[in-house]
Amino acid sequence: MNDEARQLLEEGLRHHVLGDDEKAAACFSRILELDPANEKAKRLLEMIQRPRTSSGASRSQAPTPLPPPRVKEPDSTSGEDEEIAVLMRAVEELHQLGDFSGSLQLVEKVLQKQPNHPVAQDYLASNRKTLTHLYESKLGSVGSRPRVVLRPDEILWLNIDHRAGFLLSQIDGTLTVEDLYALSGMSRMETAKILAELLEDGVIEIV
Repeated sequence: MNDEARQLLEEGLRHHVLGDDEKAAACFSRILELDPANEKAKRLLEMIQRPRTSSGASRSQAPTPLPPPRVKEPDSTSGEDEEIAVLMRAVEELHQLGDFSGSLQLVEKVLQKQPNHPVAQDYLASNRKTLTHLYESKLGSVGSRPRVVLRPDEILWLNIDHRAGFLLSQIDGTLTVEDLYALSGMSRMETAKILAELLEDGVIEIV
């Protein structure tokens, strides 16, 4: 997602949590004009267009795993507190929608501003745990052994960052997924995410 689409996404979420779904829909529609295949914008647009129950939840919405506490309105009315409240409502909306990566990105912004925000810390832990489970489900057992299937010259053409490059350099067909967790120097979630992406892109296989 490019910077313009990301800004439109955050702006649309801000409008939605403040109750202006017309402006929110305009933002999400604009994203789809720029990127018709953007699944996140499609889901958000569908969400705000669904009828809602008196509690504000979609009638057809399924419960999501590991639900953290509901976001409470701030006691004070400072500009920063209002911004945090809006961001946290967006965090909750994305979490309920099942967009745990989007929810994680926003909650990390909140914690940059208020590192000790208790509800944000709950969402951080919940999103990370859920995403780790999702990535690991693609990898199978943590005892499985990834193996590189592309030639070195083919890997050179890949658009991978230094973290993925380092992890890829450790894969020799003998180390297990659990071994790679210990060697990567990254969190379990980040390591599992990179391995899942390498597997999906056909760079590695799991044996």
